[in-house]
Formats: sequence, structure tokens, C-alpha cells
Amino acid sequence: MEDSKKLLGKMKMKVVGDLALNEPNLMQIKVRHPNITGMAPLRIGSRVIPPAWFVDTLEIEYNGKLIVKALLTFSVSMDPALRFYFVPEKEGVMTVKGTDTKKNEFSSTHDINLKS
Repeated sequence: MEDSKKLLGKMKMKVVGDLALNEPNLMQIKVRHPNITGMAPLRIGSRVIPPAWFVDTLEIEYNGKLIVKALLTFSVSMDPALRFYFVPEKEGVMTVKGTDTKKNEFSSTHDINLKS
């Protein structure tokens, strides 16, 4: 059984629809993370407010070229999902690297090709 540390930062990535070279393609990335705001108790009625713990950076590269850099705050939801457009000139690899406020680092890659 996987522990919660192994699940932290686990990502799902996909191109929405069919890949089209040299045209805008919608990409969706979902990051598994609790994203605790630090502003509310985890349980209703509790007086204990946990410290903030959330994804604070995401860097997205396509074939080694930076295409998105996001600086995030506590306002992003639990298990955040991001969508953006990118224009691939050829098939390649999407790499996402992220960090959170506890200095955890996580990354994932996804092959982008005409067959997927």
C-alpha cells in the first residue's frame, strides 16, 4: 500500500482532444496535494488550525523549453488542476516540476504524440 508521501505530487496529464501539430492544444494537469490554507480547521468544530501547506510553484517544459511558470498561493484548491494551451511543433515530452511550502519537490513527464 502506498503511503501519503508517495502520493504527494502525483500527477495526471493529458491533451484534451486530439493532438494537432503547429496549432494550439489544450493541456490539462492535475496534481495530487492537500493544499491546506492555514486559515481554517480541518474538522468542523475543531479549534486547531493546521499550518499552511500548498503547492507554491509549477514549471512546465515541453521538449526542454519552459512554456509555463506558475507561482501559486493558498487560494488554489485541494488536488489542483491547471489547463493551458501550447503549440507543439513536433511530438515530444511534457515535464512538470513543482514544489510546496514544506520544500517537497515532485515531478512527472508525459509523452505527447499523435497516437495518444
